[in-house]
Amino acid sequence: MALKTDLDEDAMARGLLELRNTPVKGMAPSERVFGRVMRTLIPSLNLGRRSGEEFEMAAEKLSRLEEQRERAFNKTARLRDASDITAGSKVRVRDHVTGRWDTSGEVIEVLPHQQLKVKLQEGLVSIRNRSHIRLDVAGTGPQDTGGARPQDDEEAGPGDPRPRRSTRERRRPQRLGTAA
Repeated sequence: MALKTDLDEDAMARGLLELRNTPVKGMAPSERVFGRVMRTLIPSLNLGRRSGEEFEMAAEKLSRLEEQRERAFNKTARLRDASDITAGSKVRVRDHVTGRWDTSGEVIEVLPHQQLKVKLQEGLVSIRNRSHIRLDVAGTGPQDTGGARPQDDEEAGPGDPRPRRSTRERRRPQRLGTAA
């Protein structure tokens, strides 16, 4: 097309730029794509084409999104309130290597910034973040049972830290159309 009409490629590019920056129904096509007003070659004092109502609607939408983001964060955040743990509370401490809650201890002091000073069962004193500490409910730690666990045929009692498992007979999965 440019060859037939003897248009300069640079002039054609500038013309397309202005066409993309021309508002149609309140908003320019480039503004819809990029979310902002693009630079133009024509000088203009009205750089912001949005009206006051559009700014108010955008501000309301932004505040709704911020509230939604905060609710989602609070819903999924693993922050716990440390007010339920006081000095002298029996707690379980998560092992940072294995990820298990197999160490128990007693809180010596509640520190700022969700930290607790805990005297572990082994006699060591450790400072841990609240996210790695749980209250030891009814002393269910291995120190109370002597480390012994009930056998599979015995029923687990309320002091057993193992999760209760179903006794339902399980079937092997059928994979790739083969029955086992």
